[in-house]
Amino acid sequence: MERVSLFNWSGLPAPELWSGVRQVMEDNRTGHLAYFLGENGAEGWWSFFPVLLAVKTPLAFLVLFAAGLWMSFKPEGRALRTPALFAAAILGFSMSARINIGVRHVLPVYALMAMIAAAGASRLIERGRTRRWALTAAILLLAWQAASSASSHPDYLAYFNELAGGEPERIVVDSDLDWGQDIHRLGQRLRALGARSVAFTPSITASLASHGFPPHTPNDPFQPSPGWNAVAATYWKVHRMGLGKDNAGVPVWPDRFPPTERVGRSILLYYFDRGET
Repeated sequence: MERVSLFNWSGLPAPELWSGVRQVMEDNRTGHLAYFLGENGAEGWWSFFPVLLAVKTPLAFLVLFAAGLWMSFKPEGRALRTPALFAAAILGFSMSARINIGVRHVLPVYALMAMIAAAGASRLIERGRTRRWALTAAILLLAWQAASSASSHPDYLAYFNELAGGEPERIVVDSDLDWGQDIHRLGQRLRALGARSVAFTPSITASLASHGFPPHTPNDPFQPSPGWNAVAATYWKVHRMGLGKDNAGVPVWPDRFPPTERVGRSILLYYFDRGET
């Protein structure tokens, strides 16, 4: 039976905009393949965006946000309730989505959180006039925030805070970690290593030769090739090395071996002697 739309899209201004809205609505209806906390699926997870905000936001920012949120329950913090309610509404609405591919889909929340965090920092500094610990806490948190931002340069897209640990791909991939941004780095690293060939399948469409790659072959999902193998986090976790969603539970070889090194934040590089695997 033909699906009947609840909206009459014809005749609206800016047709490209409404075409995009319609496409997103259809994508959300059918679901979008994603990876989250060890699971592959297209139905979405209600906890996706809360967890992402917890691990992809600087911890100092979250502490200042919590301080501002605490203020909102007091009479002098009444004005903070409006951004807090709007942030909660955006997050609550997004938690029902079936498109779980990036914290970028709730970016407006950060502007609202920043207002509240700024109020929290201001309150700590104000209290520092009579309580030295408050001023010390404010200085330390603001310094931590600045250091966290500076230390992530230039990998802002793949930023995760300390809660994520050293293997953020255990939590999430896609546009939160791997959007092909490290392919050029990989080409440079392979040249530095003198690699004569590499097995690699990028998670985006790219001309590997233009990035300085040696001769390359696609990744085999079950067995690494002798020599250099590079694995993009999204291709591994979401696409299961090419096996697809119907074989999401089938083990693939990167599940078994630790990488020789990481290239940037999103590509794992392995070296195997012949017969080692």
